[in-house]
Amino acid sequence: MGKHGAYLAIFGLPLGLVIAGVQAWFWPVPGVEIDRIYGGQVCIGCICLLSGLHLTTEDVKKANKRPRPFLWGLISILLVSPLAAIELLNLVPLDTDATPTPATPTPGTTVDWQPARNTSNANSSCSYVKSTKGQLGPQEFVYGLQIFGAGPCATSAAFVFTMLLDGDLTMAGMVTAVPTVAAFWYYPALLNWRSNIGLEARFTGASWGFLITEQILIVVVPFLFGFILGSNLPACTEFSTFIRKHRAAFQNAFNTFLVLLAWMVVSKISEEKVYSCVDTSALLYLIGMAVLLHLLFLIINSLAARMVCLKKEDALAVVLMCSLKILPTSLVLISLLDTDRGARDLMSLACRFAYLVQLMLSALLSLLLLKCGRGSAMLENSTSPQSASEEDMPDNDTFALHLIMHLAQALAENDADEEQAEGETSAGLLY
Repeated sequence: MGKHGAYLAIFGLPLGLVIAGVQAWFWPVPGVEIDRIYGGQVCIGCICLLSGLHLTTEDVKKANKRPRPFLWGLISILLVSPLAAIELLNLVPLDTDATPTPATPTPGTTVDWQPARNTSNANSSCSYVKSTKGQLGPQEFVYGLQIFGAGPCATSAAFVFTMLLDGDLTMAGMVTAVPTVAAFWYYPALLNWRSNIGLEARFTGASWGFLITEQILIVVVPFLFGFILGSNLPACTEFSTFIRKHRAAFQNAFNTFLVLLAWMVVSKISEEKVYSCVDTSALLYLIGMAVLLHLLFLIINSLAARMVCLKKEDALAVVLMCSLKILPTSLVLISLLDTDRGARDLMSLACRFAYLVQLMLSALLSLLLLKCGRGSAMLENSTSPQSASEEDMPDNDTFALHLIMHLAQALAENDADEEQAEGETSAGLLY
């Protein structure tokens, strides 16, 4: 792909997210139809497959000797980040018209709150009606963001950004494996403990076997298959070399699948039109809370990575894995809540907006890091062909310094034999 492909891999992701979002907002039908035939699962599986292709046996052996990033990743995903999100959102007051249920709830009720209703809008699927009293939004937004913030890591998005920023993909894979499987036990229990949503009845009666199987088939199996295909089989040596030489092309494939995921999410929001049930100010407030939530994750995990003294590659992988949250598991949990459809729709809307916000912020942050810091190895390896001697050539300042040193040496040896001086010049210090 060359230099243009490398720049597309770096700058194309935020631009692609914007274009896909605009297209899906005004014409949601294609994205909705593709999502119905498991398009999202296919995209996630392809990203995990590509991630596995970039691993080697040596990388895995080295990762096993670095327990600190793995341990912090588990602690942050399972405990620190979820608790920080829940406690922060507990401080956010929204719709004060929500009325609590009686002290003794009726059988089958799993939430300790009931959304406000309006008889003039009784047939609407929205449990929140546009308010003229100036409240900022429905309480369901807080509950939806708590469910999203308490969830496990977003494997696909984190792999994409880890690859782009030259993070340790092996560490990313290790950090995601345990929390993804354990999420179905700790996830609702954590919300029961600190949130006011109230999940006990549904949590104790729900079977998570299907969800665990789905995660294994979509995430674990493609990742392991890619790892075996890319590094373990002697017959695949040439294929593995091909992957290393075309990082930009594979990064563009990463970006394409991630943009398709965002495209389907925006298509669902536009097609369901749940946003029409709330004020514009409430949607803006929701976006602001989602931004604050993602920045909180990034700050907590970045500070922790510095305190634990992680290497740069490990720190990038851990910060991204611990800060990006998964969407499908959150939506499944919301669908199991024993409340009305309108409340579930509003909580799902909050999760979808939070997912889009974290993707866009991560894309912009990655672009900023690549512009302000060193270039990506992918960009360095994909520029116009250079010989080894050209890559090793010193920059202008170093060249000038060597030239001055060479001239000084020639002046000091002015009395030497002319042939000797000429020989030193021909084998001088410039190269």
